[in-house]
Amino acid sequence: AGYLAVRMALLGFVDGFVWALAPRLPALPSRVGPKPVFQHKINATDVAYLIVNSTVEYVFALQISHLLWFAPLVVRAPTSLSLLNGPLAFWMLLVVDDMLYAPLHRAMHLQAVYRWVHKHHHRNTFPARGYIDAANEHPVEQIAALCLHWVAVHVVAHTAGGGGPGLPHFAAR
Repeated sequence: AGYLAVRMALLGFVDGFVWALAPRLPALPSRVGPKPVFQHKINATDVAYLIVNSTVEYVFALQISHLLWFAPLVVRAPTSLSLLNGPLAFWMLLVVDDMLYAPLHRAMHLQAVYRWVHKHHHRNTFPARGYIDAANEHPVEQIAALCLHWVAVHVVAHTAGGGGPGLPHFAAR
């Protein structure tokens, strides 16, 4: 019940924000012109993937929260915050995560993998449904990307002192 409440609150906030803001923004160049925009209808496979991916994300969020709150590497003293283990560590997290994800995404385009895993993600050519379109990927792709997020958090925590990977007031011992 708690999981459903959190998921519905997040969906309501994120998707509500997307649905409220998107109509007020100018259309992207790829969304205007003579070529018609196609948006596939959500089918049973999409629903199954969304349920699995939502559950995987929930478990990942619990694990990453536990790591940040209880890991011995992390000190929870606001006085230990510095430029290196705060804003710079957060920036490093984004860079390291992208450096890890780019080769994974390239590998997803290899013919053997694309057909069975990544093609599902590329069926959506007009992502306008918020979380529903963002999380509509094969669960293998979802788990691989989340594993890389986990690695990125550890790399930054050991390099910069753990402050930035999500909660900037943490600092390393």
